[in-house]
This record gives sequence, structure tokens and C-alpha cells, in this order.
Amino acid sequence: MINLTLDCETELIAPGRVAPRVACVSMVEGEGAPELLTAAEAVARVHVWAARPDAGWLVGHNIAFDLACLCREVPTLAACVWSLYDAGQVWDTGIAERLRALALGWEKHPGVGRPIVSGGVSLASLALALVGVDIGASKSAPDSVRYQYGRLVGVPFSEWSEEARRYALDDARVTALVWRAQYEGLAAAVRERGVEIDERATTRSGGAVVLRSWASFSLQCAADWALFHLRAWGLRTSPESVEEWRVALERRKRDLSALPRAAGLIREDGSKNARGIAAAVELCYGAAECPRTEKGAPSTAGEVLAGSGDATLRALAELAEVDKLLGTFGPVLESAARGVLSPRWNVLVRSGRASCLEPNLQQLPREGGVRECFRARPGCVYVGADYATAELVALAQVCLDMGLPSRMAEAINSGRDLHLALAADLAKCSYEEAVARRKAGDAEIKRLRGLAKVPNFGLPGGLGVEGLVGFAQSSYGVTLSPAEALALRDAWFSAWPEMRGYFSQVMRAVDRGFVVQHRTRRRRGAVGFTDGANTYFQGLVADGAKTALVDVVRACWLDSTSPLYGARPVAFIHDEILCEVEEARAPAAADELARLMVAAMRPFTPDVAMSADPWASRVWRKGIEGERDAAGRLVILD
Repeated sequence: MINLTLDCETELIAPGRVAPRVACVSMVEGEGAPELLTAAEAVARVHVWAARPDAGWLVGHNIAFDLACLCREVPTLAACVWSLYDAGQVWDTGIAERLRALALGWEKHPGVGRPIVSGGVSLASLALALVGVDIGASKSAPDSVRYQYGRLVGVPFSEWSEEARRYALDDARVTALVWRAQYEGLAAAVRERGVEIDERATTRSGGAVVLRSWASFSLQCAADWALFHLRAWGLRTSPESVEEWRVALERRKRDLSALPRAAGLIREDGSKNARGIAAAVELCYGAAECPRTEKGAPSTAGEVLAGSGDATLRALAELAEVDKLLGTFGPVLESAARGVLSPRWNVLVRSGRASCLEPNLQQLPREGGVRECFRARPGCVYVGADYATAELVALAQVCLDMGLPSRMAEAINSGRDLHLALAADLAKCSYEEAVARRKAGDAEIKRLRGLAKVPNFGLPGGLGVEGLVGFAQSSYGVTLSPAEALALRDAWFSAWPEMRGYFSQVMRAVDRGFVVQHRTRRRRGAVGFTDGANTYFQGLVADGAKTALVDVVRACWLDSTSPLYGARPVAFIHDEILCEVEEARAPAAADELARLMVAAMRPFTPDVAMSADPWASRVWRKGIEGERDAAGRLVILD
């Protein structure tokens, strides 16, 4: 097995330029010495190496960045790169170490000295931790040559300084050493268990995914590659929409300030009278019942103000939310109106999900109009699809995998609405009667269906009665007494009796110290009860959704026969994928998006039906539902 290790030195990353021009590529082939190559030379070397029958791993640290830069320089490389990801031949040293830390349950990596699973890890940290090589000084110095390669783009290597050449060569050399340490450590661990290491972690045959990955490694690497495409393309906002959003919030801010100003809780200069607010809270709640800080002062937290029942204090709570919206999202939305917004996508957090930063597109506020400020590029619209009750489908599948007969699986496969099914139990009527009452607009059934979401979404993660009370209030604005929460919990266990067996198996996993993800075998160590309960089904959805994202990105960028070809994925919201596409092609593209998502999830939930609902719209909103015309074609919503 002959590996090829590579690293690119580039001009600096900038807004709208996350795959910058390449100054040089350093490479190590097999056990050879590092070489310095131009981008064109490096691409030619990759093609030759990939065609070898003994080609092993293409190795890099944060390698998706390097490969994206090379594909930008030589676009014909893209097909080769995708084939390597599909064959499971790409080894990202950062992702490998994060999966190792996750499997062993390290809160802090013992060699790095800090958590790395969700936050990532630098090559310098890994080199010091795994092979005792210190390259930190050459990377952290303010005048480091690493910041100067933009000036060397197109300059012959013979004219480079020795420092510039040495720095570039060291990156590939050290990355190869880190790979060796990781691989030998993995091989030793596998030998201890009496099995052979799987050289090709993920393979595809006839369009079917063969899932035999150690720790889902190849899946995470491929998903990281797909996510980089999202970052490289980015999103835009409409200047007009952003201005309307800002003006509306400023107006709302002025309106909300009226009562607190009149009460003296906001001063003339706009500052808040903290002492006066604390006194008002204590007066409202009473000294005995007043929520307090650790130091004993009246709490002025937002939830305390909002729950006070006092109009002035509620206005202060809402005012704080408006200020947060303006401060958090105002600069981001305005920046995206001037140029491309390129959020940072992180392929792995402890649950197995991906995350997003700058901004966090996965947790945009439900209200406040932030989503609506985003607009597809001229001539394009948004298309999207999200899995229907994905985590409950995954939960039902996990129960079946555990050997538990699942009423939830039966209900899903028979086409029943899980929330309405539980609502029918609460109403002490048949499911068919509940369906009829809902169609007739029955207010009580509507209320009970909404109430059923509280346990259906809250209890699978192992919440107790007190936790369910808090979840109902924070997530749905539903106030439950402990007795009501207990009754709701009992009704939920009655509707889905397999959950008692599920929680028993979760407890056994917690007692042994780790959870192993079904299908991909990713291991999560040092879990508690709620972590363990969530991991089984959240992780299963995460693995399936990432597989779908890889397939969608490939179709958009590489498959000229696909209705998605030319579309550009721009957001990945756990169980939803959002793309930009030319308006005329949007209906067909949206349907293909949903089809690919369902097909990708099928190996993960083979016994429980998973569906995905497509939509097409000029505006991005929460909870968009697709509409079709008389011919069954998706309508582009305004």
C-alpha cells in the first residue's frame, strides 16, 4: 500500500475566497522524501498515483481545503477526488484523531490538553502530541512565512527563500508522520481485538452503500469534503430585505422601550437601571418567591422577566431579544448583502451531527425575520427538502435493531401521524376518530396533537418529569405541572411500550462506558444516560443525512445527467438540505433532492419508512411546505 500525503500553501483566505490560489504543493509518496510541486504538477501526480493498483490513502490534515484549492486550479481533478472519497481512500488526520478522542471518551485530549472532538485540532498540536515534533513556533509567529505565500503565487521555487521552502516541505513530512502514528495505533488496537484492519472503510457497489467503516471515518471525511462546497459557494442576502429587517426591529425596539422608560428602568441615555429592574423583579415576585442569583440578588435573567406577568418587565425581556438579534445577526446580514457569506461548517460534534459557525445557520431564530433576509442569486430560487420526523423514524429503527418489537415502527410504516396517534390516546378515542376530528377543525384534538410533540420529542432523550416540564416551556411555550408531566410521560410509555426496553439497553451501554452507533459503528465513550439515549437515534440520522449531503453535492457539481446538476447546496440543517438552482429547473431539482435524500437514508433505516418533503421558494422560511399544481409539479412559492 503506497500512500500519497499532500499539503498546499496558498494565499490568505478572505471573504468569498475560501479556496484561494495555490503557491505550492508539498508531497510525500510512500516512504519517500517530501517534494515541492506546482499545482499542475501535483494534480498530475495524484492522477498517476490514484491509477496504481497499490494506491493506499490520500493523506492530509484538513485535506478538504487542499483538495478544493487544487480543484480550483485544475477543475479536471474533481472527478478523481470524488472517486477517492467514494472508495474510502482519503485520510484526514484531524478527523481521525477527533473520532479517536470521541471513541475513548476524552473530555480533553491527553496529548493536546484541550477538547478536540467538536472544536478540531491543528497539525502542530497533533505533531507534538503523537510524534513529538514541535512545529508550533513556525506557525504561530506573527511574521511566520505561512502568511506570505500569497506573494509567491507564480514565483519559481528557485527564487523562494530557504525558509519558505522548508516550511512547506515540513507540513507534508509531518503530516505523513502523524498518519503513521495514527495508523499504527489503530492497527494495534484492532489486533488486540483479534480482527484485521479494514483498508477500505467505505465502498459503493451498484449504487448501494456498503457500511463497514471503522468509526464512520470515511463517511466523516466525505461529508467534510461536501461541506466545504457549501462554504465555498456561500450565501447572499438582499440589501433591501436587510434594511427592512433592521428598520422593523429598530421600530420594535422604540415601542418596547416606552413602558420601561416611563417606569424609570431605562434612562435617558438608553442605559438600563439595573438596581431599579432588580427591585421591580423582587416587588413583582415577592421577597420569598423571587428568583435569585448565586449571590442572593434578584435575578434579572430574560426568562425571569418574561415569566413575571408584569408588562414592563416583559417588555424588557423582549427588548433584550431584539437587541440580541440586531447585535448578533445585523453585522452578518449586512456583510452578506455586500458580498458572499461563507459560514464555517464543522463535520463532527459529539452527537455525530455537524455544526455551523459564523453564523450558525442551524440555529437561526424561529421568529425575527433573519431567514427571510437570505435570497438566492439572480435568476435562482431556493429548493429544499427535510426528512419527516427523522429522529422518531431513527428511534423506531434502533428499537428494531435492538430486538424490540416497536409500535412506533408499526405506526410509521402504516402511515400514521405519531403526534396524532398519541393525541388519540390522550383523547381516549381511536386514531381514525382523531383523524376525522382534526379534519373537521376540532380544537381539542389540535391542542392534544401539539401537546403530544412535547413527550414525542422530549422523552426519547431520557428526560425525567422535571426535565419534561422545562422542555415543554422552553420549546413549546406549554406550562405543565409536575403531575401533568408525569401523566403525559405515562401516556407516552403506554403508546410506545418499547421505550422501556430501549432505556434499559441505554443503561447497559452507559454502564459499560460507551455507545456504539448502529450501522456505521462509530463509538462514543464516557456517555451519561441522556447522552447515550440521544446518541443512538441522533447519530443514526446524522450519518444518513451526511451520506445524503455527499450524494447531493456530487450530483450538483459532477453529474451532468442529474436534474440537480448546476444547483449549489448552501445549507445543511441537520435533517434538511437547502440549494440554489435556476428558477426554471427548480421543481425537478427539488424532487430529485428529496429522492436522493430518501435513497441515502434507506440503508440506515431499512425497516422503517423515511420520507423527505421537497419545496421550492424565492424566500427561505422556517417550516416551508411544498405545494403542487394540478399536474403534480411543485409550485415556486413567494
